[in-house]
Amino acid sequence: VDIKNVVIIGAGLMGHNAGQICLMAGYNVTLVDIKDEFVDNGVAKIDEGLKKLEAKGKLGEGVSSADLMGKLKKSTNTASAVKDADFVLEAVVELMDVKKQVFKTCDENAPAHCILATNTSTMSITEIASATNRPDKVIGMHFFNPPILMRLIEIIAGEKSSDESMDIGVQVGQSLPCLRGKRFVPKVLKDRPGFIVNRMNAPVQIYMNWIFDQAAEKGIPWEQIDGDAGSLMPMGPCELTDYVGLDTMFHVGNYYTETLSPNFKPGKVITKMVE
Repeated sequence: VDIKNVVIIGAGLMGHNAGQICLMAGYNVTLVDIKDEFVDNGVAKIDEGLKKLEAKGKLGEGVSSADLMGKLKKSTNTASAVKDADFVLEAVVELMDVKKQVFKTCDENAPAHCILATNTSTMSITEIASATNRPDKVIGMHFFNPPILMRLIEIIAGEKSSDESMDIGVQVGQSLPCLRGKRFVPKVLKDRPGFIVNRMNAPVQIYMNWIFDQAAEKGIPWEQIDGDAGSLMPMGPCELTDYVGLDTMFHVGNYYTETLSPNFKPGKVITKMVE
């Protein structure tokens, strides 16, 4: 399958970042979200990102941000946006019901050859694929933040994902530019909560919830938490949580609570801030 048209559903943090690198790789990109303001915000972030890279001479010889932005379309209608799609990447909120509805709509409207990929960081590819009549063409494609700098992309197989679909996922992943070197795009063949990287990181979430709750209880400043952790990790826990999104951490914690252990239940601070 020759991949030319990529549709990204969800214009938030991961969506617009993935959109930018897909444009840089030469794909035609359509960015989709439920409101014009969300799409416009995503498009503005892509434009800003491309202009920064252009100013630094990182877009390649003879390539301008304006040229790449000319290959970007926007939409608030998933059904019509996927009509000519070769590859769909879903990057909506980490709620299973929402993802399944998106995949059902894509399946009903995208061409038969189209691969449907989810950027979920934790959720079952098999269950998401069950909302479609093409589970062989549903895969996980998990980026790490920010995708322009993080070389790793996990390509995850659901129970019915075909070898061809997995190979296309790897091929697309390897085609996407990264400022820190060659892409590393492994296949993850076991569909388990958190896949590989986030499964290994999962216990850290329990610890971070405990730290946040302790800080609130004992009046420890948030800045102190990040200051103390500075030498141990690239971003402190508070900065990282803000960057990933409180809602994402909350939804992932609830998913792990259902699928792995009650120990992952989001703490009081995170729960209060999200609710």
